[in-house]
Amino acid sequence: MLGESTAVGVGAATQDEALAFSLARALARTRDLSVDVQAVGRSGANVATVRRELALGVEPPVDAALVVLGVNDTLELTRGARWTSALGALVRDLRSRGARHVLFTGVPPLGELASLPQPTRSALGARAAYLDRLLASVCASERAHHLAFRSPLHPELVARDGFHPSARGYAAWAAALAAAWPV
Repeated sequence: MLGESTAVGVGAATQDEALAFSLARALARTRDLSVDVQAVGRSGANVATVRRELALGVEPPVDAALVVLGVNDTLELTRGARWTSALGALVRDLRSRGARHVLFTGVPPLGELASLPQPTRSALGARAAYLDRLLASVCASERAHHLAFRSPLHPELVARDGFHPSARGYAAWAAALAAAWPV
């Protein structure tokens, strides 16, 4: 798993409660798999940072690389053409580093995040949805997998910072990802 702050569990008290390890447990339970996990991420990372710096840490062999991106690119108003170009290059980079499958989580629907004031919430929600549609298109053209964001952003699933998932939020997100896991 690589990406922005949620890839390394910001909002959870421990890595055991974070997305990567919650997903590993969910996949092991629902798919009867043995799952080894490596989580590489950085708060504030965008697609360019992940491609330029974090993807270099992917060591073969890797059955599946799950990329968690989009919130920071939404906040930074990354242009659509730049987003799609960098995403396509990231897929190719990960494959060249040995990833058999490349998967992306959908961009979270920031318009559902109650802690954001209006009209900011609506504007960021629309922007996140736009980037998510572009992400799905890139995944289709690059033969990668787009796992739509299906975990609610209810206040009880959000950390005290009002922005990142809590341990319960990560568990719900991991369950939704495991249910949609295509490989």
